[in-house]
Amino acid sequence: MWDPGEVNLFALVGVGVVLGAAAAGSALALVERSDDAIATTTVLTEDMSARQCTTAVPPEAMQTLGIVARPGLTGRNECQVSLGSRDLLVSRRPLLSGGSAADLPVAARQAFEIACGLLADGSSDVERSPAWLALGPDSLTCARTPVAGRGISEVFLLTDEHSLVEIRVLQLDLPGAGPLREGLAGLVSAAEVVW
Repeated sequence: MWDPGEVNLFALVGVGVVLGAAAAGSALALVERSDDAIATTTVLTEDMSARQCTTAVPPEAMQTLGIVARPGLTGRNECQVSLGSRDLLVSRRPLLSGGSAADLPVAARQAFEIACGLLADGSSDVERSPAWLALGPDSLTCARTPVAGRGISEVFLLTDEHSLVEIRVLQLDLPGAGPLREGLAGLVSAAEVVW
């Protein structure tokens, strides 16, 4: 006989991984049942404030990339600078639409693998945990950079808090790959602090 105090585990297993621009970041809540059958809500992470854009997109990284504009909050958990030939976007991608907090690590890892798989194209290779990002061996990153540092670069980072962060930089006039990689490394380090 069914006891109303028991949790339907099949309902908790139905966790959807949401990727794509249409689902740009909203703070998502998870509902869990405690032993005494009282529902509680856990917010995964707070929405980013405009002030946090300065932390997520540090001036040093922007200077290395030759960007002198100030980043703006253009959506929930999304900082952007748009200058035409030098554009930059740092955002946290949404992961869960329901489930329990215990499902978050698996959903985050799946979203990371899908995002890295989508980076591959015919003109550039995807590097897994590249050494030039200067992160620990256990960090989960993937990066795609264009030849000679000119064009669109993308990095995905899975943080220790199970947030999937996307960093995208368009550079059409950077002199080479060195400054681009240094700037991206600065953005990745900042993303680990914010998310």
